[in-house]
Amino acid sequence: MIHMRKKWVLACLLAILMVMVCSAAFAESCMVSATKLILREEPNSTSKALQTLPQGTMLDIVKKEGHWYQVTYGKFTGYVYDLYVTLDGTIKDDGILQKGEKGDAVKAVQQRLKELGYYKSTCDGSYGDVTVLAVKAFQKKNGLPQDGVAGESTQKKLYASTAIGANDKTDSSKDDGTLKEGSKGAAVKALQQRLKDLGYYNYTCDSSYGYRTVEAVKAFQKRNSLTANGIADAATQKKLNSTSAVPAKDAATEAPKDNTLKEGAKGEAVKQLQQRLKDLGYYNYTCDSSYGYRTVEAVKAFQKRNGLTVDGVAGEATLKKLNSSSAVPAKDEPTTPPKDDDGTLKVGSKGDAVKKVQQRLKELGYYSYGCDGDFGERTATAVKAFQKMNGLTQDGVVGATTLTKLNS
Repeated sequence: MIHMRKKWVLACLLAILMVMVCSAAFAESCMVSATKLILREEPNSTSKALQTLPQGTMLDIVKKEGHWYQVTYGKFTGYVYDLYVTLDGTIKDDGILQKGEKGDAVKAVQQRLKELGYYKSTCDGSYGDVTVLAVKAFQKKNGLPQDGVAGESTQKKLYASTAIGANDKTDSSKDDGTLKEGSKGAAVKALQQRLKDLGYYNYTCDSSYGYRTVEAVKAFQKRNSLTANGIADAATQKKLNSTSAVPAKDAATEAPKDNTLKEGAKGEAVKQLQQRLKDLGYYNYTCDSSYGYRTVEAVKAFQKRNGLTVDGVAGEATLKKLNSSSAVPAKDEPTTPPKDDDGTLKVGSKGDAVKKVQQRLKELGYYSYGCDGDFGERTATAVKAFQKMNGLTQDGVVGATTLTKLNS
């Protein structure tokens, strides 16, 4: 009996000694050397994340399993990859993985590559040609040297939350920073916001360079004496982001010295022009002293009716005729819409059918003006935009096919 008790006491002492030895072996701390490090539930890169640890965080080591340390952090016990912690204040330099390597560290890299969409094979822990190609693809997408070696910088990016996946969309701008129709991303959103600030873009900044962005860029380019092609190249972006960028609302407020009036002019002379056009039946809106699209169309109609050059500009000859007793009023014009026999609507058409088309285009976001029943250039432009987006012939004419699609 006494002999048995001695054996039991010796066994207990041995167990306590082993615990003390183990504790002594791992009774040390490490510090997070990466900018951020994920504390995982299990020793692999796909395991549940328990905490994100900032650089400089001190951790108590429990044990080591391959390239993973089991550590404690507050109430959490989990695993961190040894490449991103240090025992002596310096980053480890023994964690480079390359072709021919085998083990858990390789398996962890393969699992992470698989998670990001670069690796499609079995995570077998063997660094072969397939793994090399996957690492190269990851490096290329993430702007790293494409050597196929999972060194410190590659692994740091690989395990970072900012790692770009194989299927992640990136900005579709050119390498020179040019943005154009079809581009997407943060750069496009910033462009749209700047255009919006300057009054050229009145829609949601959705990061997608579509028709509306093209038109806004064209308007900006035209107003700022640039090539109006709707492409935000280096010159356009430089001007757009400069303090000298001319906003959309800074249109000329006075008539030129030669008394010519044209689109963009404002003031009493414009108001008198609108009133005279109104008296003659060419202008049916408020005389607001602003030479806009409606005034241009009214002047064109007057010029056409009175045998003058049809340019929408109230020059000397137009003003002279307009204010003369021989000015031909608009009421002698035909009032029936110039439709084709098949019901086609085009520039020059007028009436309820045109108004309905304008209202429908407005509902769909292609037309942002008054639904006045007058098929002018703005309506034609809106129709072309609709046709382009819906795979139709872009002629600006509302024929049967366009009308059917429009109302579908």
